[in-house]
Amino acid sequence: MKTKDFDIGGPLYIALHQSLLSGYLSGIAHKKEKNLFTAAKGQQIMIFPGSGLFGNAGNWIMAAEFVKTSRLFARTAANIDPEWLEPLAKNLCTYTCFDPHWEKTRGEVIATQQVALFGLILVNDRKIAYGKINPGEAGEIFIRHALVQGEIQQKFEFMAHNRKLMETLETLEHKTRKKDILASEEDIFLFYQSKLPEPFSDIRSFARFLKEKNDPDFLKMTLADLQKSDVDAHELSLYPDTLTLAQGKFNLEYEFNPGSKKDGVTLRVPLSSAPLISGNRLDRLVPGLFEEKIAGLIKALPKAFRVKLLPISEKAALIAAEMPKQDRPLFSLLSAFIRERFQVLIPETLWSDQDLPDHLKMRISIRDEKGKEIKASRDKAVLGQFPSARPLFQDKAFDEARETFEIRDIRQWDFPDLENFIPLSRTDHPIIKAYPGLKVEPGPEKNRQTLSLRLFKSEKEAETSHCEGIRHLFLLLFPEDFKALKKDIQSSPEIKQMAPVFNGRAEFQASVFNRITATFFGKNIRRKDEFESHARHEIPALYKNGREFIKMITDLGKEYRSCFDLIQKLSFRHSAMKKTADMLTCLFNDLKNLVPPDFPDLYTHDRIRHLPRFVACLRIRAQRAADDPAKEGKKIMQMEKYSRRLPALLSSLSSHSTPEKSSLVEEFFWLLEEYKISLFAPELKTMVKVSEKKLDTFLVKISTMI
Repeated sequence: MKTKDFDIGGPLYIALHQSLLSGYLSGIAHKKEKNLFTAAKGQQIMIFPGSGLFGNAGNWIMAAEFVKTSRLFARTAANIDPEWLEPLAKNLCTYTCFDPHWEKTRGEVIATQQVALFGLILVNDRKIAYGKINPGEAGEIFIRHALVQGEIQQKFEFMAHNRKLMETLETLEHKTRKKDILASEEDIFLFYQSKLPEPFSDIRSFARFLKEKNDPDFLKMTLADLQKSDVDAHELSLYPDTLTLAQGKFNLEYEFNPGSKKDGVTLRVPLSSAPLISGNRLDRLVPGLFEEKIAGLIKALPKAFRVKLLPISEKAALIAAEMPKQDRPLFSLLSAFIRERFQVLIPETLWSDQDLPDHLKMRISIRDEKGKEIKASRDKAVLGQFPSARPLFQDKAFDEARETFEIRDIRQWDFPDLENFIPLSRTDHPIIKAYPGLKVEPGPEKNRQTLSLRLFKSEKEAETSHCEGIRHLFLLLFPEDFKALKKDIQSSPEIKQMAPVFNGRAEFQASVFNRITATFFGKNIRRKDEFESHARHEIPALYKNGREFIKMITDLGKEYRSCFDLIQKLSFRHSAMKKTADMLTCLFNDLKNLVPPDFPDLYTHDRIRHLPRFVACLRIRAQRAADDPAKEGKKIMQMEKYSRRLPALLSSLSSHSTPEKSSLVEEFFWLLEEYKISLFAPELKTMVKVSEKKLDTFLVKISTMI
């Protein structure tokens, strides 16, 4: 018996010990630690020290007898393979199944099985098909996971159909932020359960059943099956799929998941469009959320202001419905509208969206040319973080449009009427706009300009260039008329006399010519018939309008010279009187600031028309300051409480200031000039009603603006 066949694991050993094991099943034991084992029914035994297995036993043994002396010892023991036990003692084994679940890779409902013999576990985690154990429960698990949740690798037509309907309804829930539109998973489960004649626990038998059924619509659901509540068409229109901005249409995504980074509305912005987008429109979100946002902003106001807008829900609804849709900062619009509508003054600086929930702030997702998200933020500043981005899409589309659209060396209106913008669209990108306009460009010859039709990426840049281009086109088409205008300007002795004070003769005459032509011909005309109509009306009147403008300039020049000479004469005469001299010095500086050398380029026709009155006011003030400095001093003190605010207002303007604030500061400047007339030279008469109350109102408005 020393052959290899009898070695442990050899065929004779296995055959002999399996035969012995069938008679000694109750003598099996499982190792607990070195020589200690757990036997049947939980008995704790030890291998007899005289045994050949003592210190060398495997994990499983069988013993011919258990002898109890100082403790329970196993005698006549041998190593066994636990895999021998289940086939020999199948009818004595206890089988327990637990954790039934769906396994996607296997495509079947499975459970974990445990096999025990006399309390000893032979198999701990065997995977078995649960359909054979409990067909009913396995069928429920199959429906919930495979059909309802779609956790299968094999795709079925009815599931794609049902999934599409569910996604449509889920989109409605995300948009409206309601969870009562799509049927619950339990409702969908009951639908499938009612349709299936028997429980299925694996994909193979289910696919075979569908093939034999031969009815592709058998398990297809309808909106009636899936939709629990209706969504009003008007309400749905408040949550658009795209957001239309000046730069084009951009896709919107909705998610109703409070606490998630994507909760609310996400605007998908191609990298190429990010620097061009104005963030002001994004503050309005979408119409369906705007009212809620306004209510949240009102609630965040200090109590002293909040109580003036009660009830908040009513006021928020009215503001959302009636507030103008302008490309201005939201806080500026809110303050202006509330001031006019409810006579409540709320400084723009008091508004804050810091404490608003995330879904009331637009999430901006910057995407590359492949649609992959580069960066996402609810801070509008993210739009300005990619100023030099030039992805292939925009450059290629824009360049293609330029090649098709642009025209060079234009000498007459022989091109099509111009639209306000041209859409540049691609299937995988939102619509991007290009703005057409005429452009004056340097020509091949020195001192000669050419006119071209160009595309611009900015609407404002296009309009500015186009107005100048229209003016240039009039110059090209009616050279004799404009040549006569130039001759009138150059031959005017008064303008020649003024020129040395205002940048010299050639430059000043060119500025006057440019101001006249820009006033009457620098228009945003985009149709040929409109251009021809404007020419028929304005070209015959050019001589008359030109003469009137020249007279206006020369009248200003006479008043300027008169004021300049008077201040200079009085300054020499009263140089010893410090108070008077200081007043005259201030008036001289005011004159230089009011009428700078390049005033024809800076001021519009309407502003220049009023300059002679303002200069005359300075002249009268100079004479009265010399005659009665004490009286004028009192008036100056009255005026200075407004004039000294002007430098601070001008310094408060920055690149972040709203155009409305800049415009209001400029209007305040000219209103202050009218106030000076009413205060120092009322005989000149003001062109608008002005008072300290009106000036105070302007200052309050400006102080509340960003």
